[in-house]
Amino acid sequence: MKTINFHIQSIIITLQTLFKGRFIVFFIPGLVIMLGYIYLTTLGSGYKELTKNAADISFVGGALSWILGGIGDLFATLLSETYKFLVLVLLAPVMTILGENFDSYLTGQKYSFNIIKVINDLVRMIFIIIVAIILQFTFYLVFFFILSFFVPKFLEPSCYFLITSFFVGFSFYDYGLERYGVSTFGSLGFAFSKPLTMILTGGVFTLIYMVPYIGIPIAPVLTVMISTVVYLKIKEIQVHNNGFVAPKAELVNQETIES
Repeated sequence: MKTINFHIQSIIITLQTLFKGRFIVFFIPGLVIMLGYIYLTTLGSGYKELTKNAADISFVGGALSWILGGIGDLFATLLSETYKFLVLVLLAPVMTILGENFDSYLTGQKYSFNIIKVINDLVRMIFIIIVAIILQFTFYLVFFFILSFFVPKFLEPSCYFLITSFFVGFSFYDYGLERYGVSTFGSLGFAFSKPLTMILTGGVFTLIYMVPYIGIPIAPVLTVMISTVVYLKIKEIQVHNNGFVAPKAELVNQETIES
């Protein structure tokens, strides 16, 4: 119940912050990726139609149409299956900066920009995503080749959703875990110790991602912000809903230093 309350509070805080116009700029990289995705999807559809028409007027007609149509289907499938990986990897540096800035906004903790750190974060994020993909694939195999014999057919989509959401959630929590000095394997331990947290957060991403096109720029930003608040609440770090306000004494000292 606490986990559910944390997510409800986190969603409210995230939306309130965005409605104030803060962190809106972090949607821009996702918009660029969305436009690229639309272009590639259109290109794939056009290629499939072109090859189909070419096959229809050829002397082998049906067979060539089937082969070339299959290539077009494969191209479209690859685009769809690699979408999450590409988005998470391409946006890793941006989402790291968003997580740090949102954390600072809520807690007052300062994080200095360091290009070396950004590169290290990117390498770690790629590694985490690869690990998540491998584990997710392993869970799929176990489920579909073993557990599917005992699970009713109508429940399979729900199980698929839960598995996907868990590992997506794990990927997003690693931003905060890395920021607070948790190792890669410590990040894995955290994920498996809090499965409901991973599933709820990953489920938010997965549901938004399912919205055609606009899910691409919206899902990563919202999920990073929500996971940031949830993690702070789990660690019992004070969160300021309206943003951190430095104490007056601190402001006075800063003004003295600047003058």
